[in-house]
Amino acid sequence: TCAAIQRRVRAAAGMEQSGYEVDRAHGLLDEWAQEDGHSLSNRLGTCAAIQRRVRAAAGMEQSGYEVDRAHGLLDEWAQEDGHSLSNRLAARTAKEGLLSIAVRRNSATFLEVNCETDFVAKNDVFKKFVVDSASLLANSINQSAPPTASANNIDASQIAELADLKATTISLINENLLFGRCVGYDYPEDVQVFTASHPTNNEVISGNLDVKFGKFISLVAMKDENRRIIDRELANKIAYHIIAMQPKTLEPAPKDVDSTEDPETEKSESQSEENEQEEEETVDIIADPHEESSEALLEQNFLYDSEKTVGDVCEENSIEIVEFHSFSMK
Repeated sequence: TCAAIQRRVRAAAGMEQSGYEVDRAHGLLDEWAQEDGHSLSNRLGTCAAIQRRVRAAAGMEQSGYEVDRAHGLLDEWAQEDGHSLSNRLAARTAKEGLLSIAVRRNSATFLEVNCETDFVAKNDVFKKFVVDSASLLANSINQSAPPTASANNIDASQIAELADLKATTISLINENLLFGRCVGYDYPEDVQVFTASHPTNNEVISGNLDVKFGKFISLVAMKDENRRIIDRELANKIAYHIIAMQPKTLEPAPKDVDSTEDPETEKSESQSEENEQEEEETVDIIADPHEESSEALLEQNFLYDSEKTVGDVCEENSIEIVEFHSFSMK
């Protein structure tokens, strides 16, 4: 009944304001009971707030007013609600969301988390869920798998903590949540891993993990020829260059040369190439030099210094790029 709800709400508010001191809480409840015309709605606001305080009161009551045990009960109830709600929302489409990547030394774990709306994707609760999920997954995946080994077959329900975290978050945001692409990478000890995200400034240090999230994610694995620690600022710029320029390969594909080709054909093709070159030179006079860009990373003009290619920058700093990966929300 409403009377029962009101009593529990008041009990929860009393415990909260008293710092969970029982005698002081009783005094507050007696004081509130004597107030005339006190509006419950004004004090608590929304139905969600009422529900949380009802739960808090019930938790305190069942725990014998032991705070730690009450928190455990509330978390357990939230997970139960979330699992039930998750089943009801499972048919809903979830195409929005965020990408995340968690790095520990020379290994990385990429994870896509989907929600129903872009509004929720911008919510701090959802962002925290993405970071926590990436951290849990990175600590759960067997990182001894070879590079580029896919972890797509991992079912969130098989990782109890991840499934419970998802259920708790669903109970808070009331939207369907799905785990999308998931890839684990592991490299030799002499390889250093760097990442970038866009929008920028979405970085969280979680224990010994560096977690980044956003709509775009890149990873670049690099080696220093002198086995030194690679300059982090430079490496981050290269990682962000990958997001901005979207290269497809590391190096240009080798050109095939057929030695058995007919000499007359070669002569004709040579003349044709000369004519094309003359046309290109004419066009280049008025063309924007930034319009054309190689699909090979090492041949692209460096985003932060257009006078040099990424290959030039790597050579100057004695760096070798082992491989790179780029992800974006579909």
